[in-house]
Amino acid sequence: MADSRSSRRGFLALGAATLTAGCAGLDTPEQTTYRVESVGGWNRDAEPHTLQVRLERDGDTVFDRTQRMEPATGAGAETPGGRIWTDGWSDDPAAYTVRSRLDDGEWLTLEPREVRERAACVDLRWYVRPTGTFSGVFALPCDRGTTAETTR
Repeated sequence: MADSRSSRRGFLALGAATLTAGCAGLDTPEQTTYRVESVGGWNRDAEPHTLQVRLERDGDTVFDRTQRMEPATGAGAETPGGRIWTDGWSDDPAAYTVRSRLDDGEWLTLEPREVRERAACVDLRWYVRPTGTFSGVFALPCDRGTTAETTR
């Protein structure tokens, strides 16, 4: 009888530990949902570039834009070409997956948790350097108190 109870307790303890470990890896809405205030790209290169941006919510594409970013102008290219969008998606927080690419290059993906770690509200930015290289994706807090960067 003692062996049976001992085995049962061990099995239940193992099951509880496994269940707890499995749940620890799950993301909560607080860890993955965020609000997107704006989406935009800037080009500091002397050549035009094309930026494609997609926001996906629950597997559905809710924002899909392709923008030709004009070359930077002015001495030293101080005025970048580009565009900022402020609508086209819900104002409600969601677990958005962000996908983007420059000039038909490889798609870059930011998962909801990667963006949410930066802030609960973000302005998403893409930058092309004066050398024509893609600097990545920046998730800037809406309040602009600090500039947190996510690059891929």
